[in-house]
Amino acid sequence: MPDKVCSLDEAIVHVRAGDAVHVVTNHTRWTAGARHLVRHWWGRDPGFTLVMLSLSSLGALFFRGGLVAKVVTGYSGDVFPNFSPNPWFASAYLDGSVDIEHWSFLTFLQRLEAAARGLPAVTTSSLAGSSMADNPGYARVVTPFGEVGMLEAYAPDITLLHAPIGDRQGNLAFNAPGLEGVWGALAARRAAQDQRFAGAMDERIERPGFLAGAAG
Repeated sequence: MPDKVCSLDEAIVHVRAGDAVHVVTNHTRWTAGARHLVRHWWGRDPGFTLVMLSLSSLGALFFRGGLVAKVVTGYSGDVFPNFSPNPWFASAYLDGSVDIEHWSFLTFLQRLEAAARGLPAVTTSSLAGSSMADNPGYARVVTPFGEVGMLEAYAPDITLLHAPIGDRQGNLAFNAPGLEGVWGALAARRAAQDQRFAGAMDERIERPGFLAGAAG
């Protein structure tokens, strides 16, 4: 099988100006790939749509570098040492330089899962009665079984995620706790074009067959 390990410089060439870049929020989200992407595009105004369940300090780097035109998120703020507003997000939203689309954590993940499964939409009981019901990806639909909320599937162009261990064939192993899981990686649009660039940053690269043996 081909060796899929590459350098960060080789990895980020898959990211194009205007892309929807999904940075997966799991227990380990502070990826070298996301930071390297910020360094590469710093000050060059690529107009990314930043897709992050929770922005926090890593998301702030994308704002400070002028990389973001729009954000799709469930939370815009800091989480450490406690939950608090972040001035970079607040000022960008208030002056209109960055568009914001907020979703509940549940619906953010439901939309990614729908795209990963190849579905155009998915039902939800969330959002009704909230301001997020005005989002363009949400609709109320009358069915023979009653009115239901529907979410449009969402597929990012590129997904960056962190795995504690992987092998040279591109197999990955993840550890709990997992907040988002891997739906964003499975939903990435480049699947048909580039054999899916879900950029995975591994802490440890193992020999071929190691993960298959461990799983057994």
